[in-house]
Amino acid sequence: MSVLRGKRVLVTGATGFIGARLVRYLLDAGSEVHGITRQSSHVDDGMTWWQGDCRNEVFVQETIASCRPEVIFHLGGYVYGRRDLDAVLDAYHGNLTSTVNLLTAAAKAGCRKVVLAGSLEEPQGAYEAPSSPYAASKWACDGYARMFHRLYRLPVVNSRIFMVYGPGHWENKKLVPYLID
Repeated sequence: MSVLRGKRVLVTGATGFIGARLVRYLLDAGSEVHGITRQSSHVDDGMTWWQGDCRNEVFVQETIASCRPEVIFHLGGYVYGRRDLDAVLDAYHGNLTSTVNLLTAAAKAGCRKVVLAGSLEEPQGAYEAPSSPYAASKWACDGYARMFHRLYRLPVVNSRIFMVYGPGHWENKKLVPYLID
């Protein structure tokens, strides 16, 4: 990833399963890395940490205005595919509110690239209904990403990440870790 050498990169969900590995990769590639985490404890590892929640519009605006990232990887959010009614608001705010806050602040700051973490669960067809609150929130995030690209010329990529597993994965109920166990 030499293309990111010397670039200022912001990673949301920087202490998560995928985010922590991406942060290590970016640091090794020579990027100036800023990480957002909701957790209060993190080590001094050569990067800048921002503690807060991307559901908070003011926090997101202030963080992006302060660190002025050239590239943003938005990996933080609500990651559960539960189908019950109690999951609706958590998925909505954890994914859609945080993504819209981030896209708005990135567009205002003139960010050069935003990479979102999409999902296998997002509906493909125009009339296909989402299978869960999580899927609906990710689908809506993709719609907002396309709108921000079209209306505000914000370069956004929605990477459809799925079936992620590996050392240190904390949830063995997902398909691949479950089968391995």
